[in-house]
Amino acid sequence: MRTTIDLPDELLRAARVRAAQSDESLKDLFTRALTKELNSTGRVRRELPVIGSSRPGRSSITPDELERILSEGDVGIDIA
Repeated sequence: MRTTIDLPDELLRAARVRAAQSDESLKDLFTRALTKELNSTGRVRRELPVIGSSRPGRSSITPDELERILSEGDVGIDIA
């Protein structure tokens, strides 16, 4: 679909440079950037570490051990 938008000259120049550096068309750059923006929820998703247990559904891990595991793995928890 075709559309017309007004962009600041400096932004358009920067977009053209970025597209050339990435060896992509301006259309592809805008499509990728807009898709990324629309799919973004503002939250960062990270995988939590898997902690094994000999008893499924239960773990004998202490709060201190969990804190150590999370800090070593540089894992963030997003509570929202």
